[in-house]
Amino acid sequence: YVTIDKAGNRRFDIQTSRGCPYECTFCYSTKIRRHWRAFSAKRTLEHIRFLRDNHDIKHFRIFDDNFFVDMKRSYDIIKSFEEEFDIKYKIDGCRIADLDKMDDEMLELLEKTGCFELQVGIEAGSDRMLKILKKGTNLEQIRRVTKRLKNYNIWIYYEFVCGHPYETPDDLKMTTD
Repeated sequence: YVTIDKAGNRRFDIQTSRGCPYECTFCYSTKIRRHWRAFSAKRTLEHIRFLRDNHDIKHFRIFDDNFFVDMKRSYDIIKSFEEEFDIKYKIDGCRIADLDKMDDEMLELLEKTGCFELQVGIEAGSDRMLKILKKGTNLEQIRRVTKRLKNYNIWIYYEFVCGHPYETPDDLKMTTD
């Protein structure tokens, strides 16, 4: 459905892929749809083109479980934004490990093509909890990526999971800190 933001822009939420190949212990995806399936870059761009041309949509929220599973596919989509589209977009569904693998060219391309926000599942601020949650990351990597992303004009929105059965008060304090 179309939403209108505070500036009066028409925004549409799109999903370009479903599922996630990772094994985070808290996630519904591992139980329901562990397999990752995606529209091709071509199909995704046809969808965006249709919305732009027929419904005057120039702002998008891509809300995949994990947009960057196939980095070549993600690059092809974003590179096409540079070549054909004048849009603004945010990506909900990123992993720190994927952002850490990105080179400067990809991050610059995100910024240049209108990406204004990345929503990233951090989940915990404790290495112990990150291991229990099977996130495949650690605090050092989170800090490194956060520091690196400060060089770009992209807002980073981190998500956390609190209240896990094995989370201690110390783990929760580390997360809130």
